[in-house]
Amino acid sequence: MFRVTMTEIYKLKRTKILYLCLVGAGVPLLINSLGMTQSEMTWEQYYFMNWNLSFLMSPVIFSVLAGYLFVREYHEKTINQLFMYPYSRVKYFIGKFIVCLVLITFTFLLLMLGMLIVGYFIIPDPISMSQLSSFFLMSAITIIAHWMLVPIAIFVSILAKSYIPSVVLGISVTISGLIIMGTEYALYFPYNSIHFILWNIAPGIFGGGQPPPYLTPIMALVISSIAFIVLSVLVYDRSDVHS
Repeated sequence: MFRVTMTEIYKLKRTKILYLCLVGAGVPLLINSLGMTQSEMTWEQYYFMNWNLSFLMSPVIFSVLAGYLFVREYHEKTINQLFMYPYSRVKYFIGKFIVCLVLITFTFLLLMLGMLIVGYFIIPDPISMSQLSSFFLMSAITIIAHWMLVPIAIFVSILAKSYIPSVVLGISVTISGLIIMGTEYALYFPYNSIHFILWNIAPGIFGGGQPPPYLTPIMALVISSIAFIVLSVLVYDRSDVHS
């Protein structure tokens, strides 16, 4: 499994798709830093500003990354050659799925590093260890949650043998999430689950006031993730391929 995963990582070295990781980390920092000077802004406020913009962009970026990882062989007409190697399709699926986690983690580490560097110049108070630990905890939860969401994009990409549907999916769920965020149905929408889960961990940063129920968003996230992993594995393992 390690060999399969590393092979998938090496295959990305010369692709431009990795620039999406830089976009995912750099755009929130750039937008939130434009025109800002040293002020009374706190580290918590600055973290939320960057996290919130990343929250809006991530479904599109990570859907495209996941879709590309799983269908690039179809586009390059090398899928038959890939499946001739002495590994099961399930191992290829798991290897690619792990690479998704690596790319998501890399994106958020870049975002955290950039936030700390920029925040050093615009926030008057130094960051404390408790704040830093809290930010890394929330980022780690965000990474895991986004990783659990990519099976939806993987499924539609494998089904269509194209990453274009994953782009449409990412845009659609972002708009849908914003529309239903203030309704009673938001708790059941997997792409909103990250916000509600973190709201319970850090209510002072994510919305304030009484946190919403967190078990329902967690269940929505887990159920949708497992369901689409199973569906994706079945389609990937059993579908016919051709050059």
